[in-house]
Amino acid sequence: MDRNVVWSLRAKQDLKGIKQYYDSRNKSNRYSTKQMKMFREASLFINRFPHLTLTSNRPGIRGLVVSNYIVYSGSTPIIYLS
Repeated sequence: MDRNVVWSLRAKQDLKGIKQYYDSRNKSNRYSTKQMKMFREASLFINRFPHLTLTSNRPGIRGLVVSNYIVYSGSTPIIYLS
């Protein structure tokens, strides 16, 4: 079930903050670039195989653990980051 992936505004802000944090901490963007790639790949996985992700206590919301974060999606094609 391929759908267009839409990142929520909060998820976009969180991704930007994560990238800035690791860029600043590591004085390099190598690690943060790898992290961003993992998030993009996770969103594609969720989009392609939504029923292989973890269920949550909220109806219709599922999640995938990516590094130290959880990428959430619902019945709509919007991706959330926690």
